[in-house]
Amino acid sequence: VAPQPAAPAGGGGGAAKRVRLENGSGAAAASGAAGRDFARPAPITTVVTLAVSADGQWLAAGDLRHDVHIYNLDSLKHHAIAPRTEAPHTSLAFHPTTATLAITAADNRFILVNAATGRLIDWSVAYSNMLPKPYLSRARTDPVQAALFNPGRPSTLMLVARHYMVYVDLEEPIPQAGVLRTTK
Repeated sequence: VAPQPAAPAGGGGGAAKRVRLENGSGAAAASGAAGRDFARPAPITTVVTLAVSADGQWLAAGDLRHDVHIYNLDSLKHHAIAPRTEAPHTSLAFHPTTATLAITAADNRFILVNAATGRLIDWSVAYSNMLPKPYLSRARTDPVQAALFNPGRPSTLMLVARHYMVYVDLEEPIPQAGVLRTTK
């Protein structure tokens, strides 16, 4: 994170500051993000979501360009760009005891990324495309707005929308029939 001076607002006396997220050389570096050219300097964009790991080692910053950048706060350097979700991301949350980052999307899908490697974890690779259709269809009227891990039961991911909450047990596979139990 490097502050950059900006022109004074409205001709006033104070100088405003903008923040540009980069990897130190001015280029956004990626780990495992196929098909994208990161040799060019990354344009300045607005950060819309942030999450910090419980141990303070990792920072995830999601922007309006649909990228989620992962920074190592121990070295103060850009570390990776997380794989993209098909729809724009809506929230970020770190697991309380591991470097796992949950990224939710506007289509109610979510992915789990290992911040250290910048890649999907095994559960996400196996089950992210098997989410129940009744749950996914709720995205049109009530998309997931937040993801939370329960510190008392860290294997449970809670996905929160305006009118419902979904608990995902990450120690269990998603049932073949895609069972969705709802309670009001």
